[in-house]
Amino acid sequence: MSETRYTVAIVVDPDFGERLRAVVARLPAWIVYTEANRRIAEQIWAEGGATDHTQPGGLTTIRVDPTKSREEWCAGILWSVAGHHDAYSHNPGYSAIEVFGAEPTPALTQALAEYKLTELRPFPGGFTASTVGGVLADSPNYPLLPCTDDGGNERPPGPSPGHQ
Repeated sequence: MSETRYTVAIVVDPDFGERLRAVVARLPAWIVYTEANRRIAEQIWAEGGATDHTQPGGLTTIRVDPTKSREEWCAGILWSVAGHHDAYSHNPGYSAIEVFGAEPTPALTQALAEYKLTELRPFPGGFTASTVGGVLADSPNYPLLPCTDDGGNERPPGPSPGHQ
């Protein structure tokens, strides 16, 4: 498989602020909805960020339970990210995420592994989680969609061959 990776950012730092601009310039991003993050997100949207949430400049805010940890927020956001950035939404589907504001705890590492995101590389303030060899990460959409090819023959779950 190609090493070209489609990467999505997950920001769980409740006070990420202006740093979001540099992230969104490179990657589509999901950021926890807090007062500080809402303000910067609204500024970015007003400045004409991407209208396609799957492209750099795409920015999605997501509400989280303030009584949970950042790592729990990240684990809870994974399902939504996977469902919106898989091969049915983007070509290629996502195979890596950059997490800002959390550590790869055992529970979060286990949650990431459920999406095949098992290669972890730390960076200051977060980490990257990616699949081995750039294969597509799992998605909640794959087992839900019909698993037949164009001729009605059964095929394994996953993106349709040649999906654009």
